Amino acid sequence: MKNRFLKNTSIVVVVNGICTAINVLINFIIPIVFGESQYAYYQLENLYCGYLWIISLGWHEGVYLYYGGQTQEEINKDEIATQFWLFTGYMIIATAAACAFSKIFMRDIDKQIVWAYSAASIFIEALRYVYLYYLICINSIKKYSAYLFLDRVLHILLLTILSVVGIKDYRFMLGADILSKLVILAMILKINSALFFRHLLPLKESLIRTKELIFSGINIIFAAFVSRMIRGTVRFAIEMYWGILVFGKVSLALSISNMFTQFIQSVSTVLFPALRRFDYGKRERVYAYLSDVLDILMAMMFLLYLPAVRILGRILPQYTDSLKYMAVLMPLSLYDARNVVLNSTYLKALHKERAILASSVVATGFSFLFAFVSVYICHNLDMAVFSMIALAVIRNIVCEYRLSKCLKIQMIKNLMSEMVLTMIFIIANWYIGGIYGTLMYLLILIIYLWLKRERVKKIFKYMKDSVL
Repeated sequence: MKNRFLKNTSIVVVVNGICTAINVLINFIIPIVFGESQYAYYQLENLYCGYLWIISLGWHEGVYLYYGGQTQEEINKDEIATQFWLFTGYMIIATAAACAFSKIFMRDIDKQIVWAYSAASIFIEALRYVYLYYLICINSIKKYSAYLFLDRVLHILLLTILSVVGIKDYRFMLGADILSKLVILAMILKINSALFFRHLLPLKESLIRTKELIFSGINIIFAAFVSRMIRGTVRFAIEMYWGILVFGKVSLALSISNMFTQFIQSVSTVLFPALRRFDYGKRERVYAYLSDVLDILMAMMFLLYLPAVRILGRILPQYTDSLKYMAVLMPLSLYDARNVVLNSTYLKALHKERAILASSVVATGFSFLFAFVSVYICHNLDMAVFSMIALAVIRNIVCEYRLSKCLKIQMIKNLMSEMVLTMIFIIANWYIGGIYGTLMYLLILIIYLWLKRERVKKIFKYMKDSVL
């Protein structure tokens, strides 16, 4: 089992590393080739998609939670096929309703178009994830990673074609993303026709299972919806007060910072099914080691800030002013990674989905307050960006407090060390900056690693001897 886990982890990390690199290229290509305003609408679509996931009701997440940890032989294939087609019918209705919503409540034509593209994107993505989550459940990580990789490659290929032929309209750009997702969905249905096109179970029996899946996944999807509101509220306020171009520039810095998180959080896809098979004692030990590994990796990753800003400043000189916000937004990757890889994954495995929701609700309440004060009272863009890291810290504290009660372990030392490192990184790069700021943070990081040297030795020993 140890070899299987390490092999799956290696596959996911490598593939997601490549996908992250492709996403970096995409975020370079769009601002350079398509222009600032077109890139801003691309970011607006990402924001809308984050909110529109709520229309799925957590149905596909329920598949992940309900069947996670089961073997391929244990899962009822007729049940999966039935749920997929029921979900497809529901999503057609929900997507049509979402498009009607934009027609009624949005006056800006461009925003109506972006909203419609976002709804179409979520429709296709949600259907794909029924199968992708099924692959995770049966531990078929290689296939799961292959589909993600093909999607990113096709997406950047289509964007490259648009740039070569000289089409610089955001509608075609968003259409390329939808087309790449649609092609992958068609491949999934074609290659796995034996799974999807089979005997369907009676409707009455299937609706009982549907209720279980939705009740299982609704807390997760609603928590994700509320979680996106934490940052989305501030981003919406920025777009409404300072306009679409400023919104796009801040979103670029946020997107680049999020790429570090997306790379690290890929481990959670392998971790969740494994945790479902562990006893409580082993979960506690694994948590302690993974927590330290994650903190150390992310702390070292912050050293990429200066070269990243210098390189991006040369490639995207028009975004130089907004790149300074990476000094504040990069630490978000630490808190997001901890929340997704550790806290949320563990709480899901412990069937404590409501704890995830509770932490997001608390942070969302603060997000409305911070957005109102920073944007509409103080009219301060810097303050609005700084509020995002404060909100991430609040959510993490609440989530880890709930998890500490479940696992019966103390997390105060880790929380304090994270906060100290975050504050030093921000001070070093926001107020000092340049090579001197980086050297200051490097010095503190060396001291931090020296103080944890015994723990680092134990981590290496555990990784070598563990029966994972």
